[in-house]
Amino acid sequence: MPETNFIYPDPDDDLLMAAFGQEIAGLLVALGVPLVSESLPRDTIVNRALIAGGSFDLYLLDWRFPIYPGYLCELFYSEYDTLLTGGYNTTGYNNPNFDSICDRFQEETDLQLVQEQAHHLQDLLASDRPYIPLFYPQVMDMVRENVVLPYLPDLDGITGTSDLQTDTRVLIR
Repeated sequence: MPETNFIYPDPDDDLLMAAFGQEIAGLLVALGVPLVSESLPRDTIVNRALIAGGSFDLYLLDWRFPIYPGYLCELFYSEYDTLLTGGYNTTGYNNPNFDSICDRFQEETDLQLVQEQAHHLQDLLASDRPYIPLFYPQVMDMVRENVVLPYLPDLDGITGTSDLQTDTRVLIR
């Protein structure tokens, strides 16, 4: 087997992803994979994976997705292949059936049909496995009745926004 390069986040950027990276690297070595692993700052990994288009075999990175699943097509549509077009399809995934569903998905306005198409896209990705998610952290926002938020609630909750938590007011009764 040829030497395999594996990059993952630095502990200073993401302690949890760094721990997973070290664990995965150890398991690959234990399985006999000739591995060169490297812990890098998150921005460096993003640059190499999404902009520079390569210089690694495997990478571990956390993604922050919005609730609307438009990212499915952005990350896996064949025409967005990072090496060919500079798009976000870092895996080079190419499935004409997936692309066809994405074409319809991106033009659809009926949310029920969008949800059905998103499920079909997820089923294809689960079957083809161009990318393997390790976990999805479940987050729940809990706010007391006397807390006034500086904005209308959105689908991602407080944790899905940045820097607005400091503008929250507490009403004293």
